[in-house]
Amino acid sequence: MYLEAGYAPARETNRLPRYLGFAYFLLTAYACLTPFDDFHSIAGSPLEFLIQGWPRYFIPLDAALNVLGFVPLGFLVAAAQRGKTPPRQALIRAALLCTAFSFSLEFCQNYLAERVASNLDLACNALGGLFGAAAGARWRHVMVPGGWVHAWRHRRLPAGRRGEIGILLIFTWWLTQVDPVAALFASGDLRPVFDLVAPIGFSVQRYVWFEAATVCCSLISIGLFFRCGLRNPSPWLAGFLILAGIGVKAMAAAWFVVPADPWLWATPGTGWGLALGFVGLSACWRLRPSTRLALANLALLMATVLVNLAPANPFEEASQHLSRSGHFVGIHSLTLALSLAWPFCALSWLAFSSAPEQA
Repeated sequence: MYLEAGYAPARETNRLPRYLGFAYFLLTAYACLTPFDDFHSIAGSPLEFLIQGWPRYFIPLDAALNVLGFVPLGFLVAAAQRGKTPPRQALIRAALLCTAFSFSLEFCQNYLAERVASNLDLACNALGGLFGAAAGARWRHVMVPGGWVHAWRHRRLPAGRRGEIGILLIFTWWLTQVDPVAALFASGDLRPVFDLVAPIGFSVQRYVWFEAATVCCSLISIGLFFRCGLRNPSPWLAGFLILAGIGVKAMAAAWFVVPADPWLWATPGTGWGLALGFVGLSACWRLRPSTRLALANLALLMATVLVNLAPANPFEEASQHLSRSGHFVGIHSLTLALSLAWPFCALSWLAFSSAPEQA
């Protein structure tokens, strides 16, 4: 079956787990080290954190997140190794790499004013990396050439690095929704970077219309991006992708807003935008590949422009009620950076892409 589809097992490599692992590595480092300002020197040894006692303030959720956060990294590092590597050797390598990576992060946190190096965090990260490495060594066959993930990649994604980069952009789009205050699907707002004020004055009706148009264009753009990035994707899968993004937004509002408000983002403008966006995406789904590609670029450009022209967000006041835990600070900083860069990365991917064959 693979040979009939032009599949060459000997030449294929398990690039997908390597790309995913490298991306997860960078995202974890950014989330654990931001903000990067306020560097300072320390009086004692930078290794002193290794012999510290039990922390005065212990938060079970933080410990659980430290464990869970390194499980995917351990799995991907183990799965990315060559198929001929013995499972035990793959497990040991992945676990040691995750531990060394966590140690490097904690070491660097010594010199950041808003970060605190902790041996408990190091132990939890190492434990999560070990769990992930064990799972990766046990089930990495699903991602190596001949496994079902690798076969799915060959069947559904465009050939070459274009396919891996496209699926990475889809995954990172979910992370851009981990901002309980921003409008649903909004990304690419350059005003905070250049310290610019909203060019259009605020009124309730005006904001509702801008929000509806932004959500509508954003939904169409991500749906068509998904359509252009996969071979013959199901519209139900695209719907699931978008609904999962809405679920991420709701969970972020439930976890990071104090008190929890999972429907903070569900405004009248959002409702209108979702309804119009699903109708528009349905109308565009079966157009010719070249037309879909052009509309994906246009919708993404329009969504980005609308985000930068929209009146000031009245829900910014809710940012005063956001969690200030260390994990949230890192996740929120990562989300803002991804939200800023995502539409421009997606536009670049679309610009250098041609419509997939058999689309």
